Amino acid sequence: MFNSRIVSLLAGALLGPSMFAGTPDAKRFLDAQPLRFEANGGQLAREVLFRSLWSDYPVELVRDGIVVRTGAGKEAVRIHLKGAGAQARAEGSELLSARGSYFLGNRKSDWRTGIAQYRKVRYSEVWPGIDVVFHGAGRSLEFDFVVRPGADPNRIRLAFEGTDGVREDGGALVLKEDADLRLHVPVVYQEDGGRRSKVEGRYSLLSRHEAGFVVGEYDPARELVIDPVLGYSTYLGVGTPEVARAVGVDPSGRVWAAITAASNTLPIAGDPVRGTNQGKKDVFLVCFDPSKSGDDSLVYSTYIGGTGDDEARALAIDSLGQVYVAGITNSADFPLAGPSARKGFGGSYDSFVIRLNPAGAGGAALEFSTYFGGSKDDWVQGLALDRFGSIYMSGTTNSDDLPLSSPATQPNRRGGYDAWVTKISPFLDSSLVYSTYLGGGSSDFGTAVAPAPDGNTVYFAGYTYSGDFPISGPAFQSTLKGADGFIAKVDVTKSGLDALVYVSYIGGSGLDVPQAMALDAKGGVVLAGYTLSADFPVTARAFQSQPAGMADVFVSRLDVTLPPLEQVTFSSYLGGSQTDILQGMALDSAGHVFLSGYTFSNDFPARGALQDVFGGQVDGFLTEFDLSGTIESSVVYSTYLGGSGQDVPYGLAVDAKGVAYVSGITDSTNYPVSGGAKQTVTGGAGDAFVSQISPQ
Repeated sequence: MFNSRIVSLLAGALLGPSMFAGTPDAKRFLDAQPLRFEANGGQLAREVLFRSLWSDYPVELVRDGIVVRTGAGKEAVRIHLKGAGAQARAEGSELLSARGSYFLGNRKSDWRTGIAQYRKVRYSEVWPGIDVVFHGAGRSLEFDFVVRPGADPNRIRLAFEGTDGVREDGGALVLKEDADLRLHVPVVYQEDGGRRSKVEGRYSLLSRHEAGFVVGEYDPARELVIDPVLGYSTYLGVGTPEVARAVGVDPSGRVWAAITAASNTLPIAGDPVRGTNQGKKDVFLVCFDPSKSGDDSLVYSTYIGGTGDDEARALAIDSLGQVYVAGITNSADFPLAGPSARKGFGGSYDSFVIRLNPAGAGGAALEFSTYFGGSKDDWVQGLALDRFGSIYMSGTTNSDDLPLSSPATQPNRRGGYDAWVTKISPFLDSSLVYSTYLGGGSSDFGTAVAPAPDGNTVYFAGYTYSGDFPISGPAFQSTLKGADGFIAKVDVTKSGLDALVYVSYIGGSGLDVPQAMALDAKGGVVLAGYTLSADFPVTARAFQSQPAGMADVFVSRLDVTLPPLEQVTFSSYLGGSQTDILQGMALDSAGHVFLSGYTFSNDFPARGALQDVFGGQVDGFLTEFDLSGTIESSVVYSTYLGGSGQDVPYGLAVDAKGVAYVSGITDSTNYPVSGGAKQTVTGGAGDAFVSQISPQ
């Protein structure tokens, strides 16, 4: 029944590839612009009420629906709101400060200035008691049907013109094959006390040119609201364990994943560096285009490695679209290119870093590749780039002969394992710019790195068992409480101890493991990881001020320029009653913090969830924080991600539109994949996965 509260249905996102093919900088600017609507102030055809700006396709809103122009000239697809009444009214909402002006010809009477632009447009009373709201998700158009109490959702009808027929694809509606124009899967949920439960909802394809909606049972005493939608999601595996430990998005919107693969039969696309696995395990680098479907979505893939074991650990992409992968290897014949920090294999395991330059459609060139390590074990975990093209890595070593800059900040290993941080320039003959140990008399582990915009300063983080870790500057915490996290700021232009600008512990009386870090737009350091401490430092605005299980996620922001007691500006636990482990973190352009990892908790906090119910033995999670929000509003979005088996995310990236990309490994046969996936069924023992999620 639809007779007590407002009902909102997600009709779907209108998706299509970007049409802009200009310079990389211009394209990145356009990709970052949110979709908006401009009113018709006389500059458009008479039937047009509003038109979209910054959308993937030109879209015009007319009285009875939408006109989508998918090509040159008058080629268009029309989506009619069939049966829309004459009483329907169109109004812009959320007025923007921007205005449009059109100086047409040399007569001022033809000029149109000060034309309003809006974030949303609402069509009221399209059918009795039913409104339609148009808005953007990034640069994709979304339109929602709002069914008020007493109204009948069965009145909603969409009629399609300018297509050869509409077909269903995994719950989505494909409108135009050659333009890959489709309506996303409709999702509906209810909210109760901040927790959201999914309600079944789908399109009902009434003919090749008409569709409606079917909504399942729900509680009519509670409001139905729009659910964020899973975009592209795919398995990738062939019967041996494959794990996608890192993921990134290039300036053209393509998704790259760095996979550790034991098989020799993963699908190859384009012109690979190597078409087969060379050893027991190789790096498998793969690129997907989420706007395409099936086999067409796989743009490029290649094996990279030697005859031993090669494992990908981290991935980064620069502004030119060049892809960097760091990992570990015990291959004495790992492929090298360019000026190497170390030209020969040094120990049981060495770190490596490579740069791959995509050379147009399908091809790529390995332009830089080097070992990094000493004569024992050297493990990289953190990888980051600065705007000058330099590479920063951090990790852990028990080698006494790690390659160091001279004089190094700390020239000798002090404990069983020491953390290290390194700056490499792939453009210099001597590529090693800065390198040092950092540690105390016990073991210390480097996990994350983040260069400052000036190119001279780098932050890195990890955790330590050393009570004599080299604390420096106005430290937030100067003494070890348990096995604590640490955060360090280093000036790579200085030598010796002068390079240590700031070093501090951060933690409680248990184990505290920072796993990821990033710098926000104000220069704050955002640190995330997991903690077993019941007394981890939290702030008054913490979303969760107490731990809930054996291990909880933490997210903290520090401003190290402030006095010690004021440095932690935000800090909170996040978790359920079991164990919750963070693996990835990313910041979007608005400064929101995205966290991913895995959880054993069936009560992990969910908000606006794609999946609000624990799916199996271990589930992934994705959570979006607004660190400037109130206690209640600081978690913007939070969802489980997984099937009935074990689902473990490792990699996380966020694009300019605020869309998240999660990668990892799953053995679930029912992991949520999209209809357009490259691989829609599991390959066997444990598959890599790559998922695109839009928490809008």
